[in-house]
Amino acid sequence: MVCLAGMASTVNAAVLTVKTAVTEGSCQLSVPSMMTFTGQVPTQFARNNWTAEVKPLRVTISDCQGTPGTTQRPGIQVTGSTLAGSPTIFSEASSQATHAGFMLREGRFTRLDSFYTQETAPGGSIPDGGFSYEGEPGKVMDEGERMYTLGFVSAGVVPSYGQVNARLTFTFLYH
Repeated sequence: MVCLAGMASTVNAAVLTVKTAVTEGSCQLSVPSMMTFTGQVPTQFARNNWTAEVKPLRVTISDCQGTPGTTQRPGIQVTGSTLAGSPTIFSEASSQATHAGFMLREGRFTRLDSFYTQETAPGGSIPDGGFSYEGEPGKVMDEGERMYTLGFVSAGVVPSYGQVNARLTFTFLYH
């Protein structure tokens, strides 16, 4: 006869928590952390169709993963604070000079007199919240460099004296 009285049975349990997310595809972007322009006298802007200086800007796209939906387009969205009434001229509220800021365009521009434009259509200046280098719907973004030109511009009037600062955020999105 077997006696089981007094023997305790032990149950061992382990819990596994699993987490993930369903996300759209993404790419890494890299941009220089800072660009510095030379100081300009106010009359320099009026001499060159409201542009005092331009500089090339390279944005590198890498590590693209995932796929978009069939109707979503890959693109680079640019956001930042702008001058009142000028959605394509980036300038922080802390800037001291009035009527001056930075305009961004796709591609490489070297001539001051042909850089400034109020047009925001493809080939024009990129407004706050606008997209650039958009790809085909349903396609993954090609990795590599994208060239922009950043211009120190005035909003169609001679600016006042003082510092001008802008912070532009580049974000990769399928939209």
